[in-house]
Amino acid sequence: RGYLPGTQEMKGRLMDRSVEQDLIRGLSQKKQNLLLELQNYEENSKQVELNTQVNEMDGQRGVIPANTQLQTAFSVNLGSENESAHVELCISTSNDTIIRAVLIFAEGIFENESHVIHPTPQNLSSSIKIPLSPPKDVPVELNIKALVGYKK
Repeated sequence: RGYLPGTQEMKGRLMDRSVEQDLIRGLSQKKQNLLLELQNYEENSKQVELNTQVNEMDGQRGVIPANTQLQTAFSVNLGSENESAHVELCISTSNDTIIRAVLIFAEGIFENESHVIHPTPQNLSSSIKIPLSPPKDVPVELNIKALVGYKK
């Protein structure tokens, strides 16, 4: 048994197969992302339950506080004999968390349009200064991603 193809007047009301497939594919991808996020939350909570040492901050190891904020500021460094003039981007956290890495996406400032900073383990802190040297005096939009956590 099967169905007959739709009549000409019904075709206007039916969705195109490619539209349906795109919608299903998009929803499936969203489902996978949400399941992965849920799995990460569950693993984090298991680590917290297994941990017998209590973090001085909030009792949750591996989980940064929800009120953690990144603060950014720009300053102009006029340079010296050893370094040229540049703009410094200062990124800091609002609590005792540390910045483990910073990713900056910007067109025209960096080769390949992105720059990654990984402080060495002995230089990890709650603030970091990044020198930026734009080739021209033009407005640039920076997209900043930071990886934040605790020392241990």
